[in-house]
Amino acid sequence: MGENNPKRFKQVTSASGKNIWSLSPHCKATLEADKKAFTAFCKYLKAKDSTEQTVIGIQVENEPGIVGSDRDYGPEAQAEFDSPVPAKLVTAMKTTGKGDVYDIWQQAGGKKSGTWPELFGWEAGELMTARSIATYIDGVAEAVKQSMIFPCTLTSG
Repeated sequence: MGENNPKRFKQVTSASGKNIWSLSPHCKATLEADKKAFTAFCKYLKAKDSTEQTVIGIQVENEPGIVGSDRDYGPEAQAEFDSPVPAKLVTAMKTTGKGDVYDIWQQAGGKKSGTWPELFGWEAGELMTARSIATYIDGVAEAVKQSMIFPCTLTSG
């Protein structure tokens, strides 16, 4: 990233209120900086490798997650935790009708709407974190895709 600015690039806040090493996937400034940096990297890579085309794939993130806390307890993350689970996610679970997340949802009552804890019980933090990180990574990949740097389909799955 090149810039160490914890006020701008927020770290994950643990349950005890201490900041830990991981950057928060809920911080818009970090996401925008990552989009800009990854897009610049891809432009550079295209310019340097356009003739030989030795690069066949790029991994947006490697082993994403939060080490040292079950989830981010910072204000942005807590606001999401206390907000309704996105309807798109609930619809996807209904449509799929199976899987680990679906089972957790059903065990917690299978409600059609509600906050993360209301829909997923004690596993709400882990599931919200997984979705937040996946959404963050998708945002970085989408920025490169929108820049039309590569004439291919980028996937983050």
